[in-house]
Amino acid sequence: ILSMILFAFSTILGWCYCGESAVQYLLGRRALPFYRVLFCAAALPACVMQLSLVWAISDILNAFMALPNLLAVFLLCGEVRAITQHTFSKPASSPAAFAVPPS
Repeated sequence: ILSMILFAFSTILGWCYCGESAVQYLLGRRALPFYRVLFCAAALPACVMQLSLVWAISDILNAFMALPNLLAVFLLCGEVRAITQHTFSKPASSPAAFAVPPS
């Protein structure tokens, strides 16, 4: 039981730190107190909610995290295509075959 409690606690701390790093990168240090309050406001009720509801909310929030990544993949597909064409247009034995083309 102690191992499970310590694992759960360290997981909560890890996700909190990961979120803080993202908020600080995206919004700056001034947004950190708001994030911390929001995180605690979400974490505390989750301790007494039904487990199925906690998992459903977690799945929804993880899906929201995928949206910016999918948008970035879509917006960068032209650049990836250009780098891929540049890479495979050179002979494989050439040392410059895997160099990134100048922008």
